[in-house]
Parts: sequence; structure tokens; C-alpha cells
Amino acid sequence: MKPHLWTMVAVLLACEAVARGRLDVEQLPEYDIRARVVQLEGKDPQQDQTVVFYFYPDRAAHRATGSQWCPWVRIDRQKMAAQLHRYPNTHLRGWPYVSGVRVQPIVDPTRIEVEVRFVENGQVVRIEATLSGPQLGLLLWRRKSDDMPQAASPRQYNQRYWRAFAQVDLPDKYRPKQFPIVDRYIGTDNDTRAWKEGIEALSRAGFTALMVPPSRKLQSILQEAGVNRIAWAVYSPPGYAFDYDEKKVTPEAIERWAQQQADGYRRSGFDPSQMALFAMSDEPGWYYPAMYRALEKSPRAVQRFHEYLRRNGMTLESLGRSDWKQVRPIGPSQVRTSGDRRLFYWTCRFFAWDSARHFATCREALTRAFGGDLPVVTNWNFFGGRFYVSGPVANNP
Repeated sequence: MKPHLWTMVAVLLACEAVARGRLDVEQLPEYDIRARVVQLEGKDPQQDQTVVFYFYPDRAAHRATGSQWCPWVRIDRQKMAAQLHRYPNTHLRGWPYVSGVRVQPIVDPTRIEVEVRFVENGQVVRIEATLSGPQLGLLLWRRKSDDMPQAASPRQYNQRYWRAFAQVDLPDKYRPKQFPIVDRYIGTDNDTRAWKEGIEALSRAGFTALMVPPSRKLQSILQEAGVNRIAWAVYSPPGYAFDYDEKKVTPEAIERWAQQQADGYRRSGFDPSQMALFAMSDEPGWYYPAMYRALEKSPRAVQRFHEYLRRNGMTLESLGRSDWKQVRPIGPSQVRTSGDRRLFYWTCRFFAWDSARHFATCREALTRAFGGDLPVVTNWNFFGGRFYVSGPVANNP
């Protein structure tokens, strides 16, 4: 349910933003921007080769030929105001203001130059980057000492953090061997040097594994940094939190999903056994009575519900029923008798148990796919679905 996790860099940016306070549109420095391609795959671009640049928040396409600059593009406060309401500015709420550049088509590597010219003082800032993909971030802020506008790529901006990391280099003998300590550098763009510097900085700090997506480029960077263990996380396994969709969430589908997770790393040059930790889901949750209806559509889930009740000492007599066909999950509005109260109680207990069972099945598939006794975790920090919690927070009547 949460958005994907922020990195250490993003957290530091957020802390800085809180200290400065929420940005006002009038604080934003208007600027002109242009860009050009310097090299494609290590060679000068052909003179008749055309590339297209997009300068967010401007949505228009701006063309450049060969190594020529595209025309200057004005980014005024009206355009910048819209960007304040987009991620990650909605989270930062202060400096730096985050924008970006996109270039198409792209080959790896593509070296580009970007120039930012501030309207208020004519200052020009030149930014260089080598891209493995189409995106380059752009950060703007005002210097504390004199309120002058500043611009940088995320790689340039991050140097303030990497200088602190440069003083740390924890020897391998002091790093834990029996359990993983994992962190993640989430690059905001496709700047190869930014990824390299971020991973190298974290590798010195004592982490025993770094979370990275399957990528041959990142595999090479990790190898150069001496990082041999990796980690990854997904939003959820097949079926989200349950296997009640009997057509889609089958044992074969779960096995196929797990193998796909490992195959992506194999194709990127990793050995799947390098996976040190896999986070399978973040705050899985569900609501009632919607889950009652989902369960009742699944014959195998209904059978499992009955078996669960019997294992916990429930009988038709204790539930006040004459036939197991009458035993279905119920909500509080259906409670009339002592048998109903028992059934309601065990109904709410069942869903937490059954979801944990489903995640255990998916965990076993992941361990088979990656090999070894892979630690697989789920963040069960969604309390509204564990038991019946009435009210708007849990969305339960």
C-alpha cells in the first residue's frame, strides 16, 4: 500500500526540505534550458542524425541535429507550479525543486550536455551526463547565503552526501556474515555515473547487500564496487494476498512467477544465489465484507475454511448449523446467536491465517527459483485486515 521506499539520499533531501519549509511558486527561479548530444556509443553523432529533447514540465518536443544545441526553451513559473504537484516534489515540499530532461532515441551510452540559464541574473549552468536510458534529472534550489538560484543534476547534488560516505570504509572482517544488512540507492534518472557513485558510497558503509533491479549495467557496477550480494522487493505475489482466483492463481502460476523473478537476474548476469533478501509484499491488506464474497467464489477456499474451523474445535453443533453448506463467513450484522458469535470470531481469524499460508506458498516457490534458504519477508503493517476493525480507517462497516 505504500509507495515504493525512499533511499537514503531521498530521505536526506526530505529532511532538508522540512527544514526549509514548503516552497512557494514565487520562490521558483524561472529559467531557459537547452541540450545537445555530444557522443553516441563513444562516437560523435552524425550531422544528419536528429534527437528529440523534452524539458519537464514543458511537454513539447524540441529537436537537435548532430551535435548542435536545440533551441532555448523558457520554463516559467506557471509551468513550474504544475510540477510542484507531481512526484517527488509532493513529498519533498521544499528545495530542491525536481524536474528533468528526456532524450529520444537513446543508445547506451549517450553523452549529453544541458545548459540552464536563469532569467533573473543571466547565469548559465552547464551539466554533463552519460546516460544508459532516456532520463536525466534536474534539481533547482536557492543558495542559503545569498538566495541565488542554483542548478545541478542529481549526481552533482548528491556529492554533499558522498563526501560524508568517503570518510567511511568498513573492512569486510567487521561486516556481519550470518544475516544481511540491506540498503538501496534509487537513482532518479539514467545517469550512469550517478548510479556508480551511489552504489560505491553505500558499499563502503558496511551494508552486506544492495537492492537493485535486474540490470546488466548495474551488475557490472556492483561487481566493480565489490558487492556480491543483492536484494529485491515486489509489490505482491500472484493473487495479491490470497489465492481465491482459481483460474489465475494456481500452483503453476505461482511457480512461473517465482521463476520469472530469478530469470530476470540470470539474464542480467547475476547468479540467483546472490540474492540475500527478497521482500515479497508491503502492507498487504483487505476489507470486509468484500473478502467474504471473494472466498465464497472459490470452492477450494470454502473447503479450507471448513477445515480450519474443524481444526480449531468447531463443530456444526457449536456453530448452530445443521450442514456444512450453511457454514459461510459472516460479518457482525449477521450475529444473532452464540453459534454466530463463534463463526464471526473464527471468520476474522481465518483470513489472516489464510493469507499467511498463501505467502508461505509463494515464499517456497521463490526459494526454489533462487536456490538455497532465501530469506523472504512480508511487511504485515496493515492492521485493518488482520481482524475485523469497524470504521472508515479499515473501510469495514
